[in-house]
Amino acid sequence: MKTVLRIAAASLILTMSACQTFTLAPAGKPVVVAKKLEITPTIDWSKVKYRGMDVWTVDGPPLDMVKFYTDLEDGDSLEMIIDAPTNKDDAPAFRKSMTNLEIAELIKNSYINAGRQQFAISSMKPAMFANKKGIRVDFSYKTKKGLDKRGFAVGAIFDDKLNLAIYTGTEEYYFPKYKYEVEKMLMALEHIENKS
Repeated sequence: MKTVLRIAAASLILTMSACQTFTLAPAGKPVVVAKKLEITPTIDWSKVKYRGMDVWTVDGPPLDMVKFYTDLEDGDSLEMIIDAPTNKDDAPAFRKSMTNLEIAELIKNSYINAGRQQFAISSMKPAMFANKKGIRVDFSYKTKKGLDKRGFAVGAIFDDKLNLAIYTGTEEYYFPKYKYEVEKMLMALEHIENKS
């Protein structure tokens, strides 16, 4: 099973790298994400800009990845990196008036619209994101091929725009392998404007 997953990961990396180049986000050095957020990773990550998102991975996007969405405006959608909706007009849209509960529903409905199955939210609670009050949503789902995945999203609305990080990984091994590292990294996330 792990061999199949690694082949799939390599295939997606080759597809993504045909258009973009992965670069290193080294442990211990601050990295700017989308000119808005600053992160100091605790382990080495590979990062790439893809479909308007900053995407970070260690072992390949099908196995583990963190997607950073910044400055989503009223009417924007959370386009998924794999199995993106064929009709973007059907994608659920962000509204700047959304409550935390509605943001959780936006995440859920975006994954369902992108073809994920058996999507379930296991917990939802207030959380800080770049020193702003926001939400954390923990969830699980199956891919179209039946692979079990787990993930969590942490984000907040500031300046009427949604800023969000979503971490996902295979339930069997990769999600728990990097979960603690991602949590540490996101807890230390800073909004660049807050530093000036």
